[in-house]
Amino acid sequence: LMHTKNHTRKPRPALRFADAKRKWLIFLAIFLTGMYLMTFVQHYFENNGIANIDTCTLEKQPLTHWLEGTGVVSGNQIIAYVKPAGRMLEKGDEVLVKTAGANQQLLPIAKISYDAQKNIITMYFTIDPDDYTDGAQVIVSREQKTNPYLCLAAKAVHKDEMGNYFVYLVKEKKSILGIEPVCRMKYIDVYLEDGVYAAVDVKNSRITEDDLFVYHADREIQDGSKIHLLDENER
Repeated sequence: LMHTKNHTRKPRPALRFADAKRKWLIFLAIFLTGMYLMTFVQHYFENNGIANIDTCTLEKQPLTHWLEGTGVVSGNQIIAYVKPAGRMLEKGDEVLVKTAGANQQLLPIAKISYDAQKNIITMYFTIDPDDYTDGAQVIVSREQKTNPYLCLAAKAVHKDEMGNYFVYLVKEKKSILGIEPVCRMKYIDVYLEDGVYAAVDVKNSRITEDDLFVYHADREIQDGSKIHLLDENER
């Protein structure tokens, strides 16, 4: 009897390499797909915390500033001293004069002088001596408008625990899903503020009139928070 051997053909080296390469590519494709899905899921849940925001820009505005000082009744006049604020006062401008007895009256300035060295304005008011006690102390005040400054809405300006001013700028960030808007915290220098506007030192703060600032957000934001800019139809 003749015996035949069962010969198993060994795979060629090129075929073994191709098979290993195919398996590696399949593994790589599965790995990358998994990573993408993980990133997508993470991004989806992070998006649930996106803040809807309104924005503002720098604009030239005068600020409201209260000019305040003290004075004394002397015969038929009141002499008062104040630090200048806003436009320079003139003869005839009305100033609110209050006495210790809560008596107050708008009086026109009868005479005014300015000491540039001391940066003090001296104002004189003509009064009826029967209405005031000679030697009584008075407080004078007047709401003044400053010259226009480059300002931000006061709601767009915040303070940290140390009293330093900062804002949130609207910026863009690249992500796996493309370019997304985010906010970036930036410290600024403020000249004056009146509760409505804050006058900003643009040069030292390194901001421009082209910058976009977060004016209002519907949830708490911080540096790097994802944001959505509301359009007119969404407000």
